[in-house]
Parts: sequence; structure tokens; C-alpha cells
Amino acid sequence: MKLIIFDFDGTIANSLEIFIEATNCLAQKYGYPTVENDKIPQIRALSSRALIKQIPVPRWQLPFFLQNLRQEVHQRKEKLRLFDGMKDTLTALKAQGYRLGIVTSNTRSTVDSFLNTQQLDSLFDFVHAGRGLLGKARILRRLVKQYRLQPAEVLYIGDETRDVEAAQQVSIATIAVSWGFNSRVVLEQQNPDVIIDDPRELQAAAQTLLREKYL
Repeated sequence: MKLIIFDFDGTIANSLEIFIEATNCLAQKYGYPTVENDKIPQIRALSSRALIKQIPVPRWQLPFFLQNLRQEVHQRKEKLRLFDGMKDTLTALKAQGYRLGIVTSNTRSTVDSFLNTQQLDSLFDFVHAGRGLLGKARILRRLVKQYRLQPAEVLYIGDETRDVEAAQQVSIATIAVSWGFNSRVVLEQQNPDVIIDDPRELQAAAQTLLREKYL
């Protein structure tokens, strides 16, 4: 058995604009300026760690800010859209016998609602949701042990440098996708195994990586 784990926001679901909208909604409450559209390219060019450092709230307020942000995103869950080509890709991978899962910092209710709306819930064996921004490596390590797999049998797919970093900490192959939160340029600096620019490239890239790692 081989396991393919996906990030959710920016990888499966097109949610960048919703997160910007939710962040701006909280601006008055936390006393920081809103993010204008012309600043989005600059934000996408920041690594995950650099972006976290720029969250304009005191460190002690960060957990409360993130909780409020997730709530604001959940209220806008109907605006979430599936990236073009993703549904066919996920369906094909499942049909080929891969086990699929999701590890995300978003809430379980938001992810479940989206998967149900998109008729994707039957494709995934598990959803691990609501984790800290930089805590994914611990979850990935636990999943490898839970399913009694070798790291070479597991692949992680994400759109942020923190996704690549987490997979590398667990010696899991990673595919970085350039259509999400981080730009291709900053993803390249993290040295993922593969970077792809279209969901329709994902199936072939996953098959190739898992075959090479497993041999």
C-alpha cells in the first residue's frame, strides 16, 4: 500500500482570496492595516516562517487570532472552489489503489463541508485538521507509524514551504504545487522533490516519485 497525503488550502481548494478576505475582516479587531490586492504577490513570495513572523499581532495573541481566522474562513466556506483538474486527478489516483489523506491547519468542519459539496469525501481515508501552523511533521511521522509504512511509501503534496519542510523532516517525498499560497520561486528555495504548475500534472508526478523512492 502507498499513501498520498494532501494539504488542503491552496492545494485542493482555491482559498487564497478567502483567507485574505478573512484576514481583512479581522483587521479592525486586532488593529492592523488591511491587505490590498497589489500586495498579494509579495505575500506569496514569503516563506511560511517569514509570513508567520509578519502576522501583525503580538505573539501571545496568535492562537486567538488563528482561531478567529479559521472561524472567518469557515463562514465563507461556500466560496471555496476546487482547482481545475483536481477532481479527475484525485479520482484517478484512488482508482489506481493509492490510499489518500489530508493534513491541514484548517478546521475539520470546513474541510468536511467542502469535500461533501464537491463529492470527494469517499476518496479520502482520513482528514487530520486544525493543527498548528508548523506542526505537520509530527502528524506525518505518526501517520507513517500508524499505517506501518516506510517513508518511501508515502508522498506529501502541498503549496507552502512549511509543507515541504515538514515532509523533509520525516524523509517523505514531496510535490510542491505552484498554484496555491506560495510562488514557484520561493518553493524552489525549499528544494522539494518535484514542483508542478497544474493539477493535471499531479498524477504522473506522484506515480514517478513513489516508484523511484520505493525501488
